[in-house]
Amino acid sequence: MIHQKENSTCFTTPSMNYFCYEKPRFSDNSKEGVSIVRSNTTETFGELHAEPTDRGSSYFTMKNMTRIKGDTAMITFTDRDGYVYERHAKTAANFEFSTIVEKFDTFVSDCNNEENPRVTIIQYLGIATIDGLDYFVTWHTGGDLENPISCDYPQIIKYSFGHDFGI
Repeated sequence: MIHQKENSTCFTTPSMNYFCYEKPRFSDNSKEGVSIVRSNTTETFGELHAEPTDRGSSYFTMKNMTRIKGDTAMITFTDRDGYVYERHAKTAANFEFSTIVEKFDTFVSDCNNEENPRVTIIQYLGIATIDGLDYFVTWHTGGDLENPISCDYPQIIKYSFGHDFGI
């Protein structure tokens, strides 16, 4: 179990779910760290990303993150490098918008409404200091949907903030 391993970090979400992750593995080139996140209270698991605050975070539809104060950050979302268009060619995804996030804010970063409707859910865990450097820490998991949904961008992202995902 992750929470019993040396150097693991655990946290409890506002929904009282207990998650743990091992110290992220960092790549030499980008200084981005990745680890697996696993809940000890639910079946939920996902992938954690730690990205330097001086560089910002950029994956899925997140183009950049900027630290504001404490754990508060601003995320700019866009169809970075055609990510949405490549995955969902039927979606016109030319958009860009920014929003402020606080620790444990959870949102949909992207979705598909194809044969197997699915969303990618990201939770912002705030700023963590690892080996003397500050990192934006987020984790993501996939969610299967019973029915297709409208994957209109940026609305699917904007309107997901404040939704209770149960994580």
